[in-house]
Parts: sequence; structure tokens; C-alpha cells
Amino acid sequence: PAFSTSGSNFNLGVNFDLNVNLGLGDQSVVSATTNLTVFGTVSPGNLTQPPQIIKAAGVNVDSIYVNGPVGPLTLQGYLAFYQGNGTYGNGVKGHVQATFPMFAVEATVQFGNVHNFNYWYVDACVNFPVVPIAPSPFGFSGFGGGVYYNMTMSPNLPTNVTNFTQASDPDDNTAGSTVSGVTYQPSRGSAGVS
Repeated sequence: PAFSTSGSNFNLGVNFDLNVNLGLGDQSVVSATTNLTVFGTVSPGNLTQPPQIIKAAGVNVDSIYVNGPVGPLTLQGYLAFYQGNGTYGNGVKGHVQATFPMFAVEATVQFGNVHNFNYWYVDACVNFPVVPIAPSPFGFSGFGGGVYYNMTMSPNLPTNVTNFTQASDPDDNTAGSTVSGVTYQPSRGSAGVS
């Protein structure tokens, strides 16, 4: 069971996971999982009548996860929804990791609203086999970067810049965290490129 209040209303709900597997025959190709809560508004009733659900109060989607091979790539990702966060307000954060035969791409995005202003960021990185820069002992094996609006980037940059995919936990759906390990916080009037 789940409980919430909205003004003078008391909402009672049922929380459950929903799993969907798409595939051919017996083999699952892509799977998706979400966590849902369905709410109804409860009438307090009176002495002669038990409490009753008098109207639907809504559906709360906590998160959506996707995983599986799609053609030549393997896809893994999520969308996480947040409401009433003290720092980030209301919004959505998403992460995707796409692994191709020769390279991997990871990206994190977040959109939200707090204190009557909108904010967003996009943070991504690409890793691939080392490409030598001739004639030198140096090589090129990936790059990362991002853009942000009405947010500031944390001055605490990740310490491991040799492998961006190890800079943070890709399953971390905490608002503000990124694939590169950089953290963003809402700040009206700021923008930049990282």
C-alpha cells in the first residue's frame, strides 16, 4: 500500500512493478521495467459507513528501465521522475548506454523546474579502442562533454579521467549526478559547456 496527502484529501494507493519483455519466440530481445503507484482519494465516511474511495487521484510513475540488444547494439537505460526534491524540485533524469561493436556511448540528461525557473543539462561520453596519434606515443580513446542551462557545474571534477564510464555509477538515478562524474545544481541565469 501507498499513502499520500493533497490538501485535505487522503490518498490510498497500490504500488507495483510492471515488466514487459519484447521478443521473438522464446527469446527475449528487449525488456522494460517500471514502478507504478495508482492512487484513489478516500472519503473518511461516517459512523454508519466505512471509508470509500470516491475518485481516482492519479498514477505516479517512479522510474522506467530498458535493457536488451537492438540490432548491432546493446541498449541499457532508465528514466527517473522526481517530485518535491529540496534542491531539484520536479523533473526527470534519463541515462542511456549504447554499446556498438567498435565503441560505446553513454549520456545523461536532466530536465526540471525549481523556484519558478526551468533548468537542464546533457552530459555524454564516447569510448572506443585507442587511435594512435602518429608519430608519437600518444593515442585517442574517447571524449566527453556536456551543456547546461540554469545550472552550475560542481568544482569537484572526477579524478579518473582515463575512463569516463568508471567516473560514476551509471545506475545512479540521483538527481544532478552524471555519467562523467560531474554534478550539476540549479542556478538561475547560468549556462555553459563542459
